[in-house]
Amino acid sequence: METSSEVENFNRKPDGEEGDLNSEVQGLLRRIEKLEDEKQQIREEFGHQRAKMKELYLQKEEELKRGAVEQSRLLADVKRLSSELDEAKSQLVVAGFRMESDLQDEKRKCHEEIASLQQIVQETVEESSSSRSKYESEVKQLRKAYERLESENHELRSLLQQQQQQQGTADKGEKETPILAPGIMLSAVTKTLARKVVSQLGADASSSSQDSLEDSMRKVNKYAQEDAEVLRSLVIPLEEEIQALKEKLRYTDQQLRKYEGDKDEIIKWTEEEGDVSVKEMLPVGAQNGPNGEVVSPTRDAGSKVIQTSSLDSEVHQSQVTTSSPKVNVMNTSFTSISSLNELQACSMKKQSPDGHSPVPEDSKSLTDVTVEKDGENVGSPVSQGHPSGNIRWQQAMTPCDMCSNYEAQLVRAQQRGRELEKQIATHERTIERYREDLTKESGFRKDMEEKWNEKKEEHKMQVAELKKKMETAEETLQELRQTYMQVYSEVMNQLTSLTQQREQVQEQLNKLQKENDNLLGKHSAHSQQLQNEMIDWPDKVEDLQVLLLKFYEELIAAKVAKETMEEQEQTLRCEIQLIRDQMSGEHEERVSMEDSLTQELNNIKTQLHKYEKERHKYKATHEELEKLVKNSQRTAMDFEAQLTDALKVKKQLEEQVAELKSRVGSLQQELDNSEAVQKDFVRLSQSLQVQLERIREADTQVRWQHDEDIEECQGCRNGFSFTRSKQHCRHCGRIFCISCLSHTVHSGPNQRPSKVCDVCHTLLVRDTAPYFSTEPPHTPD
Repeated sequence: METSSEVENFNRKPDGEEGDLNSEVQGLLRRIEKLEDEKQQIREEFGHQRAKMKELYLQKEEELKRGAVEQSRLLADVKRLSSELDEAKSQLVVAGFRMESDLQDEKRKCHEEIASLQQIVQETVEESSSSRSKYESEVKQLRKAYERLESENHELRSLLQQQQQQQGTADKGEKETPILAPGIMLSAVTKTLARKVVSQLGADASSSSQDSLEDSMRKVNKYAQEDAEVLRSLVIPLEEEIQALKEKLRYTDQQLRKYEGDKDEIIKWTEEEGDVSVKEMLPVGAQNGPNGEVVSPTRDAGSKVIQTSSLDSEVHQSQVTTSSPKVNVMNTSFTSISSLNELQACSMKKQSPDGHSPVPEDSKSLTDVTVEKDGENVGSPVSQGHPSGNIRWQQAMTPCDMCSNYEAQLVRAQQRGRELEKQIATHERTIERYREDLTKESGFRKDMEEKWNEKKEEHKMQVAELKKKMETAEETLQELRQTYMQVYSEVMNQLTSLTQQREQVQEQLNKLQKENDNLLGKHSAHSQQLQNEMIDWPDKVEDLQVLLLKFYEELIAAKVAKETMEEQEQTLRCEIQLIRDQMSGEHEERVSMEDSLTQELNNIKTQLHKYEKERHKYKATHEELEKLVKNSQRTAMDFEAQLTDALKVKKQLEEQVAELKSRVGSLQQELDNSEAVQKDFVRLSQSLQVQLERIREADTQVRWQHDEDIEECQGCRNGFSFTRSKQHCRHCGRIFCISCLSHTVHSGPNQRPSKVCDVCHTLLVRDTAPYFSTEPPHTPD
């Protein structure tokens, strides 16, 4: 009841105060609702802004991720391009170095080959000229020998003809037989030599199309040397045989003179016996000599001997029944003359070259002469049937086939000699042609070298240009790398700053969210309590006042919270605006950076495309250079194939030169050793002579030398000083230094040691080696 009364009382208060309070409460409530609506709107706006910020953040993160991926891809592309560029550069440098080295090697090889070819050609020409001069000198010597032999042969023939004119037909065989032998042998030798030379030169001419110039010249030189040796080996025996034939001719001359003496004795004996029928048997025109021998003005000494021997044989046959003390002498003379006739017949058969007998017509009539003695007719050996004489004359009258063969061989040898001269002329023309080919080849080589030098200079210029371009490309690439690294560092710094700012904003947002949640939680709880609470006003005024004060305090706190929230909202709006402005600036910067990066990327791609084109161009140039190198290698291989034989010859010559050098070195070393030994022996002999003279003079002079008389050692000839004192040899008394008196000899009954010199030690100790056995003695004074 009291309560209802209080309420009624309260309700009964003045309307002005209650209306004001209600209006205030209603205003406060509306204000709270309005604030809540604003708060809700702000929250929704903040949620929208937060969602936008999240979307922007996620978009930014995605863009950053895409930018990082693009950046990584660009980095990979840049790395790949840089690696490809480095590889292309290295390949280009290696190709340039390889090309230069190959060109230098080829040039060096070509120079070496040209030098070796020139040296080989020069050696070949020198060898051919030397061998040709040697061959010509040997041919001249052989021709001189041949002319000398022919002159001797002509002289001997003329001498033989003179002797035949003087002595007769009998001596002709014996003197021509030894003379014809050298001519026959010389013709046979000439024939053999000509056949050999023709066969060799014919083989050379047939193989000249296949062999090279060096082989042909080497074969010609070898054949010339072999021919010279063959001719030398043939001429020396011929000269010896000519000497032997000369001695045989002298011996035959002595025998003929002996036979003439015997014939004179026989004629004298026949004249003493009164055999005058011999003169009657002579042909018409014959005369008697001063000694009673038959002399014919138209016959030589050989025919006279034949006539006399035939007449003597007939007289011997006619007087076979007569006994005389000189019959044995006549028999021996007849047998010797008959043997001489046989030798003459054989030589006459070999002598006549045209097949006719050299016996004159007067000697033929000798066979028809008959001898009358005591009224009896005695016929010639031919008319009376002597078979031996008939056969000899028939053999003498038959022509000689060997002489005709020798003459034919001589003609053929002369023809072959002319053919050899023609072949020599053809070979000389061939050598001239080869020389012309060599000059052409050298000119071609020079042209090729000039072309190669021009190509090399062009390639050097191209390589220099490429190096310059590569350097510029490297500089631009380095600049791009630097700009990229700068942009990358700036972007990373900006990203780090943005991430830091984002973290700070996130922290602030979290803090505001917490405060907002707290505030919303308090008010929502208070409003719920207000809605759920029952309106229970206090009955007392004091309680009501207290409650009013409490509400007033709460209102003040809400106003303060509202003001703080508004301030925070304003600050947040300002911060959001700042963040938006910053994000727009960053977005613009990012767009500009992306534009610059895309532009730089496009520039890099264009440069890369340009570098690719240049690389393909360099690759094509490198292929062309490789083709040129291959062509030059083929040419070098051809030259090497052509120079194989020359190198073999050069190797053989080098081996010969090395062998000769080794032999010369060994001989020089032996000579030096022998000279050194000879010098040592000379020094030893001089030293021994001096020592011997000193030993001989020791008996006439005092052996002891005084210290003031000697200024240097008698052994090593070094001067004395304070460190090198003077020492006396205990045997000879001469003064030496301590090093020269290194030997000790024990003497006397107490076997005291005594210092002696080398010579005295050799004299006193017989078992020891001489002082000059290890080294030569010093030069004697």
